[in-house]
Amino acid sequence: MASEIINQSNGKCDLVSWREVIRENFPDLLIAAELALCLPAQLQLRDIRNCFALVLTGQSSIGKTIVIDFFRGINEISYLSDSFTPSSFLSHAAKISKKNLGEIDLLPRIRRKVMLVPDLAPLFSLREDDLVRSLGVLTRVLDGQGLSTDSGQHGRRSLEGDYLFMMLAATTPVTRRVWKAMSTLGPRLFFYWLPKKDKGVEELAQQNRDINWSDKVDLCRGATRKLLMRRKEQYPEGISWDKSGDSMEHLKAIAQMARLLSRLRAKIEMEDDGEKRECCAFEAPDRINQCLYNLARAHAVLDGRQQLIEEDLFWPLQIALNSAPEQRVQLLSGLLTHEGAIRTSEVGSLLGITTPALHTHMGRMCTIGLCEESKINGENAIRLKEEFRWFLGDECLQILYSATSEKLKGALSESDLVPPLAPSPC
Repeated sequence: MASEIINQSNGKCDLVSWREVIRENFPDLLIAAELALCLPAQLQLRDIRNCFALVLTGQSSIGKTIVIDFFRGINEISYLSDSFTPSSFLSHAAKISKKNLGEIDLLPRIRRKVMLVPDLAPLFSLREDDLVRSLGVLTRVLDGQGLSTDSGQHGRRSLEGDYLFMMLAATTPVTRRVWKAMSTLGPRLFFYWLPKKDKGVEELAQQNRDINWSDKVDLCRGATRKLLMRRKEQYPEGISWDKSGDSMEHLKAIAQMARLLSRLRAKIEMEDDGEKRECCAFEAPDRINQCLYNLARAHAVLDGRQQLIEEDLFWPLQIALNSAPEQRVQLLSGLLTHEGAIRTSEVGSLLGITTPALHTHMGRMCTIGLCEESKINGENAIRLKEEFRWFLGDECLQILYSATSEKLKGALSESDLVPPLAPSPC
């Protein structure tokens, strides 16, 4: 078995062997786990300046924290915090003298590590003012340049310089209120929806005959540690990536993903110039473009390479298709599986809603500039704009299918080749 191979490998492991261990124990979590694995790999790239925060999203008990557990206890690479407040990054605790505050600051402890947060729900459930304030601090530290704050108790405190870190977190579906708060500050979090699987009686029964979950997690954690430590030993001084060796076609594909995501999570506002109407404000795609490029390069590093190949593009594509409010992810999935156009009746079935909310969501896909109004056999519809129809073409499909190639040993099945349909929040 793959687990036995890993345990007998004298501490060494390659990506294919790691993948076999995950598939043997938690096959439904393989994509999420491999995305998460790209976070510590980014820290080996010497030119990276952007923190990458990945939030695994889905219903309760779907496996989000299991993925995080694969990295728990690897102290050279990760730092676990079951509960934190944004003020803990740079403390102003009143009961501690200023000279001792540095001992409890969170920022130095997570520097050059992956911060593990099994549940972001307590942060996202804060009152609106507290939520915006907390997300503001988190946004700043995710710039990777430290933090400077002032208080009446301790005056000015500052940590400046290289405070790069990665974050791997989990949460139940994010509400519209939180998306609105994040869009106000400039989104720094990227998301991946874990697809919900309805397990049958046979599969559930077999689970009780298999080895227990904690032993499975230990096997996956062991494989994860061995792979990551092998890469650290292989590149002790980090990697100076030769960007000139990257194919322009690969870079253009990543740029397509960045432009899509910039629109997909645009903020919609009401404009009142005598006639109320919706308008949108979207972030420039530059930062997204760099973060997605970093993710693709990190995947190459995991595979022992220092040059991008087509298979590395699958992972940033997953982020681009998932890092947006729930209904937009659903509608985009519907568009991609209906050749770029979807009718009102199909939207209703997809979102499980009726008019007028149905027309509101369709209209907003046009407001954010992804779609345009259309007709299909006389029925109202929305159609993906020409500038985004790359996602319907052969190049994008080839990237998706690269994950089922022989080289990747079938990381995915063909049923996984479209973004998961995110459940609507209650």
